[in-house]
Amino acid sequence: MRQKSLKRLIINQFIKFRRFNNRYAMVQFVKKNWFVVGLVILGMAYFRKELKAYFKAEALPTQEKFTQAPAADKAGQSLFGVGNEATTGGNNVPMPDISTPDAKSFLLRFGKVAKGEHEKYKIPASAFLALAYVNSHAGQRAIVGEGNNYFARLCGSNWDGERIEIGSTCFRQYPKAWDSFRDASSQLSATRWAQTLIEEKDLKWEHWVKAFADNGYSDVKNAEEEMAKVIRAYRLFELD
Repeated sequence: MRQKSLKRLIINQFIKFRRFNNRYAMVQFVKKNWFVVGLVILGMAYFRKELKAYFKAEALPTQEKFTQAPAADKAGQSLFGVGNEATTGGNNVPMPDISTPDAKSFLLRFGKVAKGEHEKYKIPASAFLALAYVNSHAGQRAIVGEGNNYFARLCGSNWDGERIEIGSTCFRQYPKAWDSFRDASSQLSATRWAQTLIEEKDLKWEHWVKAFADNGYSDVKNAEEEMAKVIRAYRLFELD
């Protein structure tokens, strides 16, 4: 019994001795290399803070700055005079003659944007691009130059963003062209009639341009015919 106690005492003393040596060696190392050790500690603290801030920023949800789409009624919400939007005086804005170079420039510039919006909101790219083409007069309308508004969207009661006044009409103003496309597609896809077409997976551009015109989404005279004309002339249906 005494022999076991003595053996255990010797082992405990040996462990204490090893710990003392390790601590002594560590203390001596820190004394000799205190500057380097300090730099390492500061560096670790800095990068830990940076990594924490980075992952915190990555975790934040992104928010689109556009007005949330109101609940759609049976007929949908018009962008040009029906529901909560301000009136435009009807669809009597004449469509000017657009030169071939100007038409091609516009369509090539925004073709990929329309395809991207189709992937997100399921609106046929050809019909959506044609709507922008007609409502903006291929980018030559005053609301484009002054407000990046490619869909002639009015201010309305639910718009809290920037605005421009042209004549006696208030139009929405956007920072960039892309903002105009996103605002239009997000609001448009929330309407009841658009949701019906989307649920039926109806990608026939003829049905969509007719729906745009019938539901007041253009203030241009003969909008359905003008949209169909540009789709056929430049084979925009190849985007769908």
